[in-house]
Amino acid sequence: MSSTSSERQSLTNPERILNEYRYIAQQGLALGETVFGKPLPLDTITIFTRSNGEFTTVSDCIRSLGAISRASHGPTLYIEPKDLIVAGFDISYLGVRKPDETRPERGYVDYPVENYAAYQAMLESSPNLAEITSGLGKPLIEVKHPSFDIRAYIVAAEHHG
Repeated sequence: MSSTSSERQSLTNPERILNEYRYIAQQGLALGETVFGKPLPLDTITIFTRSNGEFTTVSDCIRSLGAISRASHGPTLYIEPKDLIVAGFDISYLGVRKPDETRPERGYVDYPVENYAAYQAMLESSPNLAEITSGLGKPLIEVKHPSFDIRAYIVAAEHHG
């Protein structure tokens, strides 16, 4: 399932914004399947915006879904939605990131895993993985694949949320 065949519409209304979150979640599941041979659980979905106006529109839309999270930092606003199920997963965080030229993708998902060390062991053998540090100073494994226009982050479940 390649995501490059689907162009993103301008995020100008709640329906398009929620559809974009669904799209990123579905692609996150497919990315896990492609890279790891199985879909991984996800609990965070974040949109990378293309303009300050789009950031404001998406932020205003998601603020009605829950409280602003303490996980918000720098260019990223996170909301803790109440009772939001997307792609079969209970979503803990909906995010929106200010425009950033280093993030051309449509967005990202977080995969909270119990066995983070097992994924660390894959770093040397997979060109799709890189260990990085989050904006909050936590270690993450970034997951990218050229067939997808999203990225993902593997996070240790015990340090997430």
